[in-house]
Amino acid sequence: MKVFISYSLNDVEQYILSILAKRLKEQGDVVSTGYNTISTFQNNQNLSQINNSNLFIGLITASGNANNNVIIEWQHARGRKIPSLLLIEETVSIAPQYKNDPN
Repeated sequence: MKVFISYSLNDVEQYILSILAKRLKEQGDVVSTGYNTISTFQNNQNLSQINNSNLFIGLITASGNANNNVIIEWQHARGRKIPSLLLIEETVSIAPQYKNDPN
C-alpha cells in the first residue's frame, strides 16, 4: 500500500514521524512524506503524491508550524476519496467543523 504522511511537527517531535514510517515500511507499505513549505512546486508535488496514495495520514501537534498545510492536504485526500487518518494532539484547538467528523 502507498501511504502519504503529512505532518506538522517541531524538530524535537520528528522521531514520531520516523517511528510511524518505520512501522509502516515493516508491514511492506511504501511511505512518502510531504514538504511543508510555501513553495507552489513542492505543494503540487505533495498533491500529486497524495493522488497516488492508498492512505493519507496527517499528524498535527500544538508546536507544529504547518498545521494549515496538513489540513489542506487532508481535505484534498478526502476530496479524492482516499482513506485518511487525521491525528491531532489533544492540546490543539480545532475548528468546530472538524470535530467528530464521521467522514
